[in-house]
Amino acid sequence: MKIKRFYTRMLFIFIGVLLVTEVLILILFMATAGHLFRDYFKEQSRAKLVFLRQVVQDRIDSDPEPAVGGNESVIRLISQYAAIFKAVAWITDTDGCLVFGRPSPGLESNPEPFFKHTPVSEDGIDLYFLSGRRLEYGATVRLTQGENEFFLHLHFTKAYPEKPRRIFLIGLLVIGLVIAVSLIPLARTVTRRINRLNQTALAFARGDLSQRTPVKGNDEIAGLAQSFNFMAAKLEKMIRDSRELTANISHELRSPLARITVSVQLIRDRLDRVWEDLNQTENPDRNKILKYMDQVDEDIQVLDDLIDRILTLSRMELRSREPDMEPVRLDHLIPEIQDRFGPMLDQKQLEFETVIEGPATILGDKTMVVTAISNLIDNAVKYTGEKGRIRVALKKTSLEKTKLEQAVVLTVANTFRRLEPRELENLFEPFYRLKDTEGPYGSGLGLSIVQKQIEHCKGSIRTFNSSEGLAFEVRFPV
Repeated sequence: MKIKRFYTRMLFIFIGVLLVTEVLILILFMATAGHLFRDYFKEQSRAKLVFLRQVVQDRIDSDPEPAVGGNESVIRLISQYAAIFKAVAWITDTDGCLVFGRPSPGLESNPEPFFKHTPVSEDGIDLYFLSGRRLEYGATVRLTQGENEFFLHLHFTKAYPEKPRRIFLIGLLVIGLVIAVSLIPLARTVTRRINRLNQTALAFARGDLSQRTPVKGNDEIAGLAQSFNFMAAKLEKMIRDSRELTANISHELRSPLARITVSVQLIRDRLDRVWEDLNQTENPDRNKILKYMDQVDEDIQVLDDLIDRILTLSRMELRSREPDMEPVRLDHLIPEIQDRFGPMLDQKQLEFETVIEGPATILGDKTMVVTAISNLIDNAVKYTGEKGRIRVALKKTSLEKTKLEQAVVLTVANTFRRLEPRELENLFEPFYRLKDTEGPYGSGLGLSIVQKQIEHCKGSIRTFNSSEGLAFEVRFPV
């Protein structure tokens, strides 16, 4: 499974490094402190056994008549030593026959099969260590009585606390766990600022040029945030200057257009008077000139409409006016908008279907909502061929992220050819027009304005190919 979140990846890296560090510490401890402890333990144990051997051998030598197994003073001495050091003691002869005591289970003849380490032999004493789980060891002490040789076996099991290594490993694991848990806030602290920077960048990309990242600290991430804020300020100034220039130029174009319109009207009136004075109102030249004048009027109207759309788009991008949010009943609004397009629908013999699934109220700027929906329906009417079909559907649906929140979904679909993915992506780009499209001349700004108006009302819009043709889906949060 691929880890996508940065802070999770950082946490796993920290934990991995921590585990490797703990393993290395454990190996170092076992290679140094562990061996030192074992050597110290061996020396201390050997010194005690040397002392015991010397005392027992002296007791045997001082009273050589009774056999070792029947010498009460020797037996008492060995029993006292075993009780003091919490060991099991027994004596065997050279043939392995039991002379005194009861050995530990499995050690009736020799402790060597039970203990894993090679015996440490010195001064007539063999030490056998059991490695791994417990500090446990055995010993064999050689004793002599005349020409006979005996072996005193000792099995130490409780001389030291059991399982110290396990306790050490558990403690090491707990320390590692505490360090790993303490790393979570550190990872979140690092990634929280990265996420904040990412959210600011996305908001800036969506058109909110006022977004900046709060800068805290003097590290690399803070430096990146400062660079981003500097870049954002420069870009905001450049974009605003460009938009203001476009808006100013568009506004200034209104004056010459108005003068041209007045001039055309004056020329038209002047020509009418001239032709009346000459009694040539039906002159072919007059009709041709009037036709050219009508074309000029149409071009002026197209330019005026284009300038108006550019001004509208510039104002919305500059956020010169905040939307007046109020409750809007879309189920009441759509039939009213539909009635405005009655003549155009009849002229092209279009089938218009409206499906409204109950009441639907949103919070938005009513003027913007009416304009956006009107432009979508107008766009569908203009670019639907004769005897085509337009379908407008309105319903409530749950949002994708949570079932508790709902959205009002408006879908406008019309008969149209299937668009390529790249064409669908570019539909909302300013001045973009589909190639080989039959329809009236347009500026390519209508859908861009619709998108801005819907986003100003906290909604979203997308386009896709449907079974009916081209569809626009608008979502407004309830």
